[in-house]
Amino acid sequence: MTTTEILERLDRDAKNLQRVKEFIVRNKEKLDALGFDIGNYFGGIDFDMLTHSEIVRVIQAFPGTWEKRPSAAATADPRIDYSTTYDGLKLRCWAGQPPPNCKIVEETVEVPAQPATKKTGRKLVCTEAKEP
Repeated sequence: MTTTEILERLDRDAKNLQRVKEFIVRNKEKLDALGFDIGNYFGGIDFDMLTHSEIVRVIQAFPGTWEKRPSAAATADPRIDYSTTYDGLKLRCWAGQPPPNCKIVEETVEVPAQPATKKTGRKLVCTEAKEP
């Protein structure tokens, strides 16, 4: 990297950190009430390895549309990543416990562009319960 590129990157990083700081200041009461450790990743807020009941508390504190998908975390039991954008910042519950009505299942699918190729991945399967 050139010095100009480094300075540009540092400026971007400083702006992202300022956005995170402003979010924390605006939402300090909610974050403190949760009582969980938080992390800062790629300009967002992370809650790591929460139980399902703890995730529900986060979702209630920061309502909106939360996406959930199988986590890439290397844990003994399958986990879910939950994410949303709230007040202009990405929030993530990383490697959280799945709801009781969901499980992660592995599936093998044929890759259409390469008919002789199959891959095994994981997907989230839930029943009809209305939990977040």
